[in-house]
Amino acid sequence: MKKLLFFILTATFLNACNPCKDYACFSPPEPLIFQFVDAASGKDLFYNNTFDTINFKVVNSIKINQNFNFIHQDSSIFVIMPDIGWNTGQQMYNIQLDSLTNLDVSIQMEQLNENCCTFFRMILFNVSNHLWERGQNGIIKFIILGYKFFAALSKTISR
Repeated sequence: MKKLLFFILTATFLNACNPCKDYACFSPPEPLIFQFVDAASGKDLFYNNTFDTINFKVVNSIKINQNFNFIHQDSSIFVIMPDIGWNTGQQMYNIQLDSLTNLDVSIQMEQLNENCCTFFRMILFNVSNHLWERGQNGIIKFIILGYKFFAALSKTISR
């Protein structure tokens, strides 16, 4: 009986000391939004049909396909990656635009708990084989250098 009373008092005390007991706060990671543009013209490479959305593919380091959606807006086609931010720690991804153009992306996310809230934060984003920039709107713009030159060169070599 003393043990039961001790347990009830301890549980009640611990529950009373929990400042977050009536406060549920959880923020999922924001989806990553990508755009692929030509370095020379600044034109969207999906919108101008340089790349075809049918050939687009994203895999993680163990070759598992990742979910994505295309969003058409004005003269741009954005790629939304809703699931990548849920993977904490450092993750590697390969983005395939076509048979010649791949991007190697490294992302490190962390899950934090502060002021009764759980949220995710990106602490590293790196692309090892292409230029990129992050706009004020959070969209990550990949700058594809010399695509027309390399595509023409590969067609010439394959003939």
